[in-house]
Parts: sequence; structure tokens; C-alpha cells
Amino acid sequence: MRIFSCYFSPNRSLEEFENFLSNLEHTFREIEVIIEGDFNGKSPLWGGEREDRRGIRLAEWLFQMNLRILNEGKAPTFERGDSRSHIDITACTERLVAKIGKWRVMEEETLSLHKYIYFEASNGPQNRRSEWKYAEFDKSKAKEGIRRHPVFSQGPFDEKTCIKALGEACKPAVVRTRGRTRSCEGL
Repeated sequence: MRIFSCYFSPNRSLEEFENFLSNLEHTFREIEVIIEGDFNGKSPLWGGEREDRRGIRLAEWLFQMNLRILNEGKAPTFERGDSRSHIDITACTERLVAKIGKWRVMEEETLSLHKYIYFEASNGPQNRRSEWKYAEFDKSKAKEGIRRHPVFSQGPFDEKTCIKALGEACKPAVVRTRGRTRSCEGL
């Protein structure tokens, strides 16, 4: 297993962000990884209230790379005055999901605008609150859910609405062992 700690400046362009993700992708192909860091991208998939272009692209990339988002809860990972956001994420390859537990945002002082993120990784399985069996994804249930979802029969819709509706429509197609996780919402 390799752990990558990442940072991407909010002052850089979306094109530079795409290149950053591409370079990161080539670094960890064929190995088990945990990726954590400040990606300066916002999405409800990791606890945010809203979504931005970088968050949408990062969510797509995580899904394409078959990485699972480990963020849990509603505690913000970044605070500046009255501004709070969820721009620090932790994700891992599917085989590591069962070995990681106790993910949380810590409240102790960091002398930074970012909060400490705590999680445990082990060689044996953790007792995770939420775990999905993606290998048992039922495509016929997903197609039926999409066919019946009102968003897809109402005409034009934006990308954010489409992503949310796909997640809702596909939830019955994913087998749960227990609990609920944010990683399925991006299907």
C-alpha cells in the first residue's frame, strides 16, 4: 500500500488540475493506494454543501479510477473566519476500504486553517460502518432506476442534477453489507 498526500492550489486553472490528476493517476496504477489531501474541490460527495467545477472533475476522476471516498460526517475540513468547507478528502482503492476505519475530522488546534484528519489503516479488516459490494452491481436495476427517475423524463437538465439523479437511481442496484456511504452517490 502507498499513501499519497496531495495539495493543489486554488489559484491554478482547471486545465492544470486535469494535468495534476493525470500525473497522479500514472504514479499509482496497479497498486493499492490511499490518497489524501487538499484538492480545493467542493462536492456533496465528501460533505460539502455545494459543488464546483474542480469538485465535479475530481469526483469523475475518483470514480474512473475506482477509488472510494472515505470522508464521513458533516464536520468541515477547512475553516477561515465564518467560512467553512470540505476541501480535504481521503480516498482509497476498493480493496483497502475494508482495512480503513475511524475516519474523522479532529477538533484540536492545528495552527492552520485546515483540520487534522484521522483514520486507521490495518492489515486485517476494520469494522467499518459502511461497505458496498460493487462487484454485485445489478445493471438491470440501474437501468430501471434511471428509466423511472423523473429528472430523465422532464427534459433539459444540468450536469449537477444529472449526477445527483444517477446516484439516486442507481442506489438500489448496489448491494450493501451495512450502513450508508457517500462513495455510492457518485455513480
